[in-house]
Amino acid sequence: MGHPYSIEAEVITGRKVGRTVNVPTANLRVSEKYVKIKKGVYGVIVTHNGIKYRGIANYGHNPTFNFKEKATLEIHLLDFNGDLYGETIKVEFMIYLRDEVKFNSKEEFVEQINKDISKTKEIIKTISSAKRSIDMTVDTIPDVKTLTVPNVNPSEILP
Repeated sequence: MGHPYSIEAEVITGRKVGRTVNVPTANLRVSEKYVKIKKGVYGVIVTHNGIKYRGIANYGHNPTFNFKEKATLEIHLLDFNGDLYGETIKVEFMIYLRDEVKFNSKEEFVEQINKDISKTKEIIKTISSAKRSIDMTVDTIPDVKTLTVPNVNPSEILP
């Protein structure tokens, strides 16, 4: 079974631009040579101290606010309020939402981020429900070692 691509990294201090638009982000210390994903916006699941949070991530150059030559990874955690500086978090990239784009205004940027958040909430809810359903189904399948196969002569059932 496949698993989502994930990264574990330390949260570092960023420029705090996300706070100015009510979308604070955790900036991660990552090296481009180790990040194996396409630049863009993702729906993610973040694990911190054993607790999972939904979030959106941007991996890229921040073209709208203070373009950076070196790509950065920023995550906005949904339903989280706290300080993550210096902490290590695990980010699982669940779904690619869109390319990174330069917006013409702060308002346009915030409008798109809110759409990304809504889409992520719905998609991750669907993924989680499907996973629970699969887990429940797998739990009800008997262990193959416990199945009894009757001793049948093939000539009795084949023409």
